[in-house]
Amino acid sequence: MIRLEFKAANSEKFWQISRENCQVLIEWGRIGSAGQKQIKVFADPKEAEKFLQSQLKSKEKKGYLRVSESQVIESDLPEKTIPPLKQPLHKPKQKIQSTPVLTESHPNSSPASEFKLSWTPSQRAKKLEFRHLNFSYPLKIVPLKAPTDLTQAWKKLAPEIDKQLQICVPPQTEAWQALASSLRRKTQEVNPPQPSFEEAAVMLALSQRRESVDFLWQQMGPETTVRAWMRSRSLKIEARFVANVGYQTLLLESSEPFAFQTWDLNEKNLALRLHLDSLKPQDYLQLTSEMNAEWKQFPPALQGALCQIFWQQREWIEACSEAWLKQPDQPLQPLWEAGWLLWPLVQEPLLLAQFNQKLAKQKKEAAQGLESFSQALEPWVFHFLDRAQANAIESLKAWILIGKKAGLRKAAAEALCLIESPHALRVLIELLKNKDAAKLAHARLSSQPLQAIPELISVLEKKHSLSEAERLLTPLLRACTEAEIQSLKEKVGASGGAWFEQSLPAPERTSDTLPAFFTTPPWKKTPFKWPSLTQLRIPETPARMDWSAYTPEPHRELSPYLYDPPPLSNRRDPEMLERFAGFERVMLHHLDWLSEPAALDFWNHQDPQRWNAHEKDSWQVVHLSRRFGLAGLPGLLRYLERFPQTGYSALVCYDSPLAVPALLKGLVLPAQRQICRRWFLSHPATAFRGLIPLSLNPDFKLQPEALRAMHWLIQAGFCADFETCLKTESSEVETEIKALIAQDPLQILPAHLPRLPAFWKPERLPRPQLKSGGTLPLEALETLALSLKLSDPCLPYAGLAEVSRLCTPASLEDFALNLFELWLGAGGSLKEEWAFWALAAWGNEKAIRCWVPRLEKWPGERAAPRAMVGLEILYALGPETSAWSELHRLSLKTKFPSLLEKAREWVKIMAATDPQGPEGLADRLVPVLGLELTQSETLSSQHVFNGNVYQAIEAPQAQWQLQDSSGKCLTKPPAEAAKSELKTWSEWLKSFQKQKAHQLLRLEQAMTQGRRWDFAFFEQVFLKHPLLFSLAKSWVWGMWEDPEARPVTLFRVVHGPSGLTCDRQPIAFPPKAWIGLPHPLEMLPQLQSWQSEFNKLEIEQTLAQLNRSYYFCTPQMLEMDEFSDLKGRKVASARLLKLISSKGWEAPKDSEGLLVKNLGRGLEAEITLEYLIWALKEYPETEVIQVRVHKAGEFQNLKLSALHPVSYSELRRDLESLIS
Repeated sequence: MIRLEFKAANSEKFWQISRENCQVLIEWGRIGSAGQKQIKVFADPKEAEKFLQSQLKSKEKKGYLRVSESQVIESDLPEKTIPPLKQPLHKPKQKIQSTPVLTESHPNSSPASEFKLSWTPSQRAKKLEFRHLNFSYPLKIVPLKAPTDLTQAWKKLAPEIDKQLQICVPPQTEAWQALASSLRRKTQEVNPPQPSFEEAAVMLALSQRRESVDFLWQQMGPETTVRAWMRSRSLKIEARFVANVGYQTLLLESSEPFAFQTWDLNEKNLALRLHLDSLKPQDYLQLTSEMNAEWKQFPPALQGALCQIFWQQREWIEACSEAWLKQPDQPLQPLWEAGWLLWPLVQEPLLLAQFNQKLAKQKKEAAQGLESFSQALEPWVFHFLDRAQANAIESLKAWILIGKKAGLRKAAAEALCLIESPHALRVLIELLKNKDAAKLAHARLSSQPLQAIPELISVLEKKHSLSEAERLLTPLLRACTEAEIQSLKEKVGASGGAWFEQSLPAPERTSDTLPAFFTTPPWKKTPFKWPSLTQLRIPETPARMDWSAYTPEPHRELSPYLYDPPPLSNRRDPEMLERFAGFERVMLHHLDWLSEPAALDFWNHQDPQRWNAHEKDSWQVVHLSRRFGLAGLPGLLRYLERFPQTGYSALVCYDSPLAVPALLKGLVLPAQRQICRRWFLSHPATAFRGLIPLSLNPDFKLQPEALRAMHWLIQAGFCADFETCLKTESSEVETEIKALIAQDPLQILPAHLPRLPAFWKPERLPRPQLKSGGTLPLEALETLALSLKLSDPCLPYAGLAEVSRLCTPASLEDFALNLFELWLGAGGSLKEEWAFWALAAWGNEKAIRCWVPRLEKWPGERAAPRAMVGLEILYALGPETSAWSELHRLSLKTKFPSLLEKAREWVKIMAATDPQGPEGLADRLVPVLGLELTQSETLSSQHVFNGNVYQAIEAPQAQWQLQDSSGKCLTKPPAEAAKSELKTWSEWLKSFQKQKAHQLLRLEQAMTQGRRWDFAFFEQVFLKHPLLFSLAKSWVWGMWEDPEARPVTLFRVVHGPSGLTCDRQPIAFPPKAWIGLPHPLEMLPQLQSWQSEFNKLEIEQTLAQLNRSYYFCTPQMLEMDEFSDLKGRKVASARLLKLISSKGWEAPKDSEGLLVKNLGRGLEAEITLEYLIWALKEYPETEVIQVRVHKAGEFQNLKLSALHPVSYSELRRDLESLIS
């Protein structure tokens, strides 16, 4: 062993190294301490010796001096910092070393050679910088201040102590009064005084600043400071209400020390910790040795507090932790909460495992008590990693899964990604489904493919349903070379070999002759020269205000002012403007205080940076636009520079060419592009007047975008508007514009090509197949990526259509899906949404089945903007696929209100031109899903497994059976089926179940709300659609001559298709007949006959119709305007939540305790509750204030006689479920 030492004024360190065969042992630390150890393993002894010599040279260059073996005496050898306790609480089976190596008994242990922390010394120093919780609003974590000298510390400390003594009321005893008076006198002294022991304790109790510790440490020494700090743990400042006085700030004294809590992780206590760490080893050893004799007599609260400042004392921490872990749980008690703060200090694996188990238990039983613990843990995650090393893995995982603060979960995920070991990789694979750690885990696993692939396969062998791991494995394998694949197969063994066959595509022949679009992309050709008419300006006329584009928010009147009418005179304008000049931020409603001319001038010339950033309501900007009209457009354009998210709602009300540049930029903003797109389609003539100068004048820097927008409008059918606009321009402009329009759309490119992001790894993507045969080479994939990135959702680049023309649709869909997975694994940032929009360009049914289920979960994973873009992509896919049907399904029922509301907006846009409205559109959009009807009128579908075609047939109880060519039936896919085939089968089943449930929900609403279809539509949609026909057979249908009257005939649908009455007589359908689902009330008096008929035929209804409960309105109730029997009644909150989840009731946005249901026929029911909706999960019962009925969009109560009998019955049925 070779030992080196470094001795300077404030530092005495040792470093020693030894080699045994291929292993090198390194030890370092302060002289006199146990230090730390690290073992490195090399391939052969020569490499180990080379590493040893290089490390020696490096240390000697830094000033370390070599000490011979004979000079290493016993006193210099590392020893324990504190003598062991006489009766230690913890007796480990194996000696715990200060080394990152786990004990072999730990179930998740890894060899020392397999563990490594991947941070540089500078990164480590930055991560381990001391930070504390700053409890001033807003709560944040800030670095610890630098230490101050004696004089500076006293200058900052004395005013704070004096102020605290003025407002604090000490205990009413002579001793305390004298102590407070003495301390106040000393705070008035200029020179630093010498406080007594009791005064020092009071100073530490009154101050939270680090200067209190700096001052006492220099004035009184380490031991007295620590003793005074221990005494201060029995003092506490607290605000209490005193009778006849009011609230007072009291200085309380307790016989027992107060437990160390979250708020104690302040700069004062951390400064004391740092001062102790800076002591010389012999001084530190002497101080802890003296206190060790008293350790057992200290109360548990003080023992825990001492562990926080003597955080290097491993024996104290382990003894204190083991004693606390044995105590019964006392949630929300100070000592119970203080015990959690020991966790980051622990290193022993068995104790860490017990902390993990306790946290998992508390997640269910006392989750509220863990919030402050999670908050306190965040600054110490990396310190814990540095101390516990490999032992920290399971604890970091627990903090990610159970931590209550997002900051803690993110920090723990970062720390876990620094660990290089197989165990850490396995934990990261499990966290691929975690919303906080998924992005970091995906990036870490992707950066180590050769280490991650064996672990991924190992996890998938145990958990076949971990789809995130499977989606990551495929691109990682695709990027490996043949030699790497062979090496991985040997490492994984025969058991995991199947994953290579299922994940790796079959070798494909690269096309010998590539189309010119891939060999010489447009951006590699010589670009055409853009016109440069710099004198051309955007015309200001014609211009007008168009308020048809704005839909007022509910309960808001569109007035020309915000809150108050403006003053009639300008007398106070100078005074108001002078006051505004003193404001750091100006509010929009301040303009109400100015006269019209002054307000308009201020609006048009105000610096956009001075407007208040917290005003995010677009209605305020719209009201100002109504006040100022066209004269306020310059101010609005300036306002848009800083607040694009709120200004566009007002901008679309301006029919002016001056608005075109801003609207053109809005086409690329996810939240604004649809209203901008509608403006261009509604005002094509104005748009052309603004686009022509933009495309000819390079000073606007919007030439490619403007030209692409003109192509888009011309293709949309506005060629006549374009020709009319050209006639008003000069001959020079007309010539230039015609030449531009004639250019190849593929050549419309920006001046600089965009850069592809870091997640773009073409070797991990499948290569699309050419229609002419063969596949694209790897280098050609960049052309696809750039074509996507050059496109905007509203202004697609012409290269996308060229790629679709040259490549097969199925291969492009696979490419788009895998690109989407890469983008999502990198965090799914909307700054790179082009990878998401690849699904709109080349996606189809397979893509929809894959990503729509994930879209429904994104709002709950703090990714609501991504979900909104997903809805837009569903709309862009069009009615040719099942995308619009999925969009309609999401508009009826989904977990998140924001997603539900946005889906309904898209359905309104879809149905704007449909004569039968949203429901008629939804009827025609029901996907077929590859279903057919067999001769026995059961549903069937064809699926391929292992090259053989199987017929999937729906069996009773909604089960599916697979039938092979010989007629043999299977209840599940054959064992030899490939994993991709099993995945396709599973996705198809989920899609079928979702669509079936969706159609049942729609048709139940049709029955209760009185929807009717003419016979031609009914025959086309219901009788010829396999899924709807199979559902229609189990219901009773009605035929109406008048849709508002009672049904003329009741029938059931049979094969043919045709209809039979209850007497099994065929019926004829008149051409003008109306068909619908009758409610049980409308089936009287034939209801019992139909029930008997269905029982005889053993028809099981998929919709509650014949056995549905129904209610009649009594004569007394007809004259009432509310349901008085429920008024003031207590109902179970769980039943109210069930109304929302399964009965069609909704909580309107920004409502306070309201539930609303659409009853059909233009009416709505409303329940007013005692508590807000979010509070229903907190309180078991709530009081019903009122149940009333009104017209949709109105607020006046209607009498119950205005209700249709079916509407009353359904409403009463829901209300009875609350009280029965």
